[in-house]
Amino acid sequence: MSAPGFLFVTGTFWDEAQQKKYSAALPPIYRQYDGAYLALGGGPGVQVVEGLWHPRGLVFACFDSVDAVARFWWSPEYRAAASLRQGAGAFTVLNIGGQAEPQRPGGTYLFTLTRARDAQRLAALTARMDSLARVHGGRVIVDAAANSLRPLEGAFFDTALVIQHWGSEDAQREYLADSAYAALAAERRALGEAVVLARKGVEPG
Repeated sequence: MSAPGFLFVTGTFWDEAQQKKYSAALPPIYRQYDGAYLALGGGPGVQVVEGLWHPRGLVFACFDSVDAVARFWWSPEYRAAASLRQGAGAFTVLNIGGQAEPQRPGGTYLFTLTRARDAQRLAALTARMDSLARVHGGRVIVDAAANSLRPLEGAFFDTALVIQHWGSEDAQREYLADSAYAALAAERRALGEAVVLARKGVEPG
């Protein structure tokens, strides 16, 4: 069984009318290519835990594999939908290989984007943070070094991406409140710049 693939999108719309048309066109295309939204939204729905965050929108979706993500992205159906947002915003889109799918829909996600001066030290630190997340019931969905990401659109340079999932917001809050997390986050800041975002998952149904 192949590892799952994920589509990760951040960006900003400045044409609300085109945004609505584009968003309305997407669900049947996702269904056609066996994709599913895991986290979706922007504005106050995205909690900035750490760092500076300028894009207002975030989309995180799951597919069977990175090849399935590419088939969706380059499909004639999606290309037609993408034309609806041309000139209506600016976006960064990544095709990411994942370690695991969430154990169940919903819950809450933590997205950590880090631009570090020392990739090896960051990898070692990330492994420690992933272990701590598991202690608090977290599940590592994506742990991708900067050189393993597959950009589909926009600029995303020298940035590692870690995505973790919890079954509840309370469990995620316990992780973030742990003094061990605070110490590890301080080590990460010493290595470079980090942005940490929390977003509730899409509930089933």
